[in-house]
Amino acid sequence: LLTIFFALQLHTKRFESSTIRIFSDNITAIKYVSKSSGIASGYLKEVAIRIHEIRNKHQLDLQVFRIPGISNIQADKLSRKMLPLYEWTLPRRKRKMKIHTFVSRTNHRLPTYRSLRPDPLAKVTGAFQQKWLKKGLHLSPP
Repeated sequence: LLTIFFALQLHTKRFESSTIRIFSDNITAIKYVSKSSGIASGYLKEVAIRIHEIRNKHQLDLQVFRIPGISNIQADKLSRKMLPLYEWTLPRRKRKMKIHTFVSRTNHRLPTYRSLRPDPLAKVTGAFQQKWLKKGLHLSPP
């Protein structure tokens, strides 16, 4: 469900007033996106509501399709990959820093972070292209 949410956050503006087809082997995610709600989890319900807020704001027609797991081998393999080598974590003693750079939503340790790749929760992406602060910036080199 979070994958669908992040994909919409990253790409919705390019597809304003369009139909977006979502293919997933996750039955729970399909149900929450289709109905914009569910009863199993308050957290999943909140994510589903945010997905539908994006849908309404950008006038999207979301079509959700189930792919049996056996037919979804490539996506399944990619979802089980280890974190890239460039995604280091910040040592606890360095938490006085203000911005964590070259990290992602899965390994950042500070509220504000810069990602090397597209990340909807990062303050900015393209960490190499940003102006670097002289103080308060922790670099986890790629």
